[in-house]
Amino acid sequence: MIFDIDVSGEDILSGDYAVCISDNNQIIKAFKMHPKTVNQINKNFNLSKYTKYKPTLKKKKDLKIRIYSIIIYYIFKELNLNSNIELKICRDFYNREQDIIYNLEYFLITKLNLRINNIEFCKLESKSLAHKYSYLIRKNLIDSRKYLIKISLEEIELFLSK
Repeated sequence: MIFDIDVSGEDILSGDYAVCISDNNQIIKAFKMHPKTVNQINKNFNLSKYTKYKPTLKKKKDLKIRIYSIIIYYIFKELNLNSNIELKICRDFYNREQDIIYNLEYFLITKLNLRINNIEFCKLESKSLAHKYSYLIRKNLIDSRKYLIKISLEEIELFLSK
């Protein structure tokens, strides 16, 4: 199965951000950051509560990649797949592709036992459902209840302390 992954929003820690995963068979799942969650993550980061992510600019960028990967993990966990997958990831985190691959290998291969045949970073086509729905969900332009998954702050933080 081939999955597109796209985001909509300026910054994953801005509170106005959505991550969406879709395939060409109409699977669409997404997560939208809640401002309350973003505020708490930023507060905890600034208080050095995430031991691996000290409050520096570089570590904040690392934190954003980790959160992005955690969200992708929970979306795939919700999909409960047992097949080989290919990922086409929109190039939203420039020069951080290797960090994303490292995180996704840990989450998707090690934690979920998925087999990843290929990871490609590219500009997704405008007809991509992940591209389209990440924007619609972020802007609240559709009834997104059937697409959204819930991820608590505690679930995110579970993978930030290690």
